[in-house]
Amino acid sequence: MENFDMDKKTRPIDEFERIKRFAEYHQGQFSLGLVRVNDPRKRNEIVENLCHALKQDGIQLHRLDLSNRHPANLREALNASAEGRRLLQSPRNIALAVTGMEHLIETTTPAGRPAFAAALNAERDLLRNGLPLPILLFMTDLAMDRLDLNAPDFFDWYSATFHFHPQGPSAARNEAAAAGISHQPPTTSAKQRQKLEMLEKARKVLTSQAQPAPMLANVLMQIGDIYAALPGFADRQLATSYFKQAAQLYEDLKRAQKQAESLARLAEVHYWIDDYNQSAIHYERAIQLYRQEKQALEQAACLQKKGDVHLQLAELPTAEECYQTALSIYREQDDLSGIAACIRSLGDYARLVGDYSLAENRYRSAAPIFKRAQDQLGIANCIQSMGDILLQQGEYRRAQLRYQEALPQYIQIENALGQADCLQGLAHSLRLQGDLLSARKYYGRALESYRALGHRLGEASCIESIADLCRRLEDYIGSERGYMEALSIYRALKNRLGEANTYYGLGEMFLQKNERDTARQFFLRAEAIYKKAGARLGQANTLVGQGQIELLNNNLELAAQMLEQANKLYLKIGDRYSIAAQTGNYGWLMERIKQPNLAKHYFLRAAELFTALGLEEQAERHLQAAQQKSFSTQKRSQSSAKNYL
Repeated sequence: MENFDMDKKTRPIDEFERIKRFAEYHQGQFSLGLVRVNDPRKRNEIVENLCHALKQDGIQLHRLDLSNRHPANLREALNASAEGRRLLQSPRNIALAVTGMEHLIETTTPAGRPAFAAALNAERDLLRNGLPLPILLFMTDLAMDRLDLNAPDFFDWYSATFHFHPQGPSAARNEAAAAGISHQPPTTSAKQRQKLEMLEKARKVLTSQAQPAPMLANVLMQIGDIYAALPGFADRQLATSYFKQAAQLYEDLKRAQKQAESLARLAEVHYWIDDYNQSAIHYERAIQLYRQEKQALEQAACLQKKGDVHLQLAELPTAEECYQTALSIYREQDDLSGIAACIRSLGDYARLVGDYSLAENRYRSAAPIFKRAQDQLGIANCIQSMGDILLQQGEYRRAQLRYQEALPQYIQIENALGQADCLQGLAHSLRLQGDLLSARKYYGRALESYRALGHRLGEASCIESIADLCRRLEDYIGSERGYMEALSIYRALKNRLGEANTYYGLGEMFLQKNERDTARQFFLRAEAIYKKAGARLGQANTLVGQGQIELLNNNLELAAQMLEQANKLYLKIGDRYSIAAQTGNYGWLMERIKQPNLAKHYFLRAAELFTALGLEEQAERHLQAAQQKSFSTQKRSQSSAKNYL
């Protein structure tokens, strides 16, 4: 191990100068530096200052933030971004700073092995040969100790260690989820910083004692709670090591209720950093323990949150089962907030499977219960959810009004995620009303908010919507790039519905470009996922896409079958926009089989339906189609392909 404590004049130097010299000295050769720092604010400050200092010497510092990423190993994490791939291909005049690894150290395989830690051991030689550059791993003291425990061989090949005394946690990070270096303003109170430092000192003392378990577990929970309360979702991953070790200590002590509490907190942290599989595992164990201890309300809370996890994984029947079971318990306990929250969650389930009438009824039922419970967040959530329903029913102006009603309520209670969701909802409603410029601004604001929070699912959804906008403007390069970026995030999160939505968007884009075979393949991919998830709206949309392709290929009988299947689904769902669009599709079909009177009837009916929805552009398009006396084959093909833009 090399010493960076003295310069040529044997003058003592500080830790920051040691890190800088480490990065400079090891250019062109693999070397590992371990940086212990408990405060994410301080960590971000060190990385930013190091980036600036090294730049003066012609060295780039690449930051790889894994806070809400879940790669199998370090090389996979680097391969996930264009900048990371360039680093692997040409690692010259560069150093690598890795942050946000704490949650990965605690992640285990189904067999119980620490997956990422084991991968670090396994890929030592690959890293040494493939990354001839200095690597700095930033972790909390406890996570570093846990890494030593889970991957002991890993510590045989580090070159230097660096220590920074804890100064307390920070507010949310300002950089984007995939960003490089960003300064973190010191916004936390001195009292909170002092508390964290005091608890860290207590943890170290208690760890060294012979029988420290009860007090140590309590201290671990307190530290975990501080990290788990950070505004930035990604920074909350710092809590994983503390909650996991606390759970293990409580299990050893046979204190099942406290073990369940720590597991539930651990599951919640995994949920916020988009690690849904780990979240489901820990919630299930907590549920079992709470049931065993006859803690009904705690059991119900975990069941409801586990339902949220399954919703994100597109495991909709399992999600519904969790919500229904939780609702029964809440009703037995007469817990108003719990009852209302479960009813609203069941509304989300109904919306995702396309039962809009049921979803609307559930949202309307939940709202007055939230009011009785004086739950302001619940009230705002119901208003926003009603906007979502109106949006999917084609009531774009009314949806816009709902989002505008909910947004100030989220601002008042300082709920950043609700604000971001409302901004995105407003963008959707404006885009579908044809105000593309305003929609683009709202999408930009929402995307910035999601990235500041570290909420990758929201980020992916926004990127996908911007890709839809680019497609509408016939910017096919920007559209495809956006869809592929969103798809990579959805896949990383294992969010199957998001993946299907992106495939559908790509199908629409290639259909617009008249690349029909490619479009069909994407529609078929999306349809398979929608069918499995029971998402009827998505399934109907993909049938329409395939029907349009068959219409353009002059396979009229097959086109009619697909459009009829889609129409039946839309009627069951009650999707007014899609019913209007589908009516127009029948007009194009009748025109193709030379039934002009029927074609005119369907075009006029579609125009009426679009007018009722306030969609003047679509209404005018169908009126013009009805008024035309003759149609050329070329015009018909172009009109059919553009009918859903």
